[in-house]
Amino acid sequence: MCPSSPPVDQRAEAKLRLAIEHTKRTISASPGAAACSVESLKDGMDHTGIINRMRFDMLGSPIYTAVAKEITALLASAAIDPHGVDGAPGKASLGHHSIYSER
Repeated sequence: MCPSSPPVDQRAEAKLRLAIEHTKRTISASPGAAACSVESLKDGMDHTGIINRMRFDMLGSPIYTAVAKEITALLASAAIDPHGVDGAPGKASLGHHSIYSER
């Protein structure tokens, strides 16, 4: 039997998500490290952490891989050559992961 999950503090989660989004934008704009700080996250406790670009990419790698795999499968099911796709609008990036297979 799985233990029940603790109740979600929606305010704390919203504050953390906002701080993470800011950190993500900061680290995407520069090759250095970025801080993630939230004042009074839960029960008056503050949270501060620092992450560098390499660690960020390492943590995101499984997600990038899964997204690239899904895009590849979608293109294959539609019989579209990935090399004929220019890209999506905006600044989307899957890091060093590619939807292009080796030829």
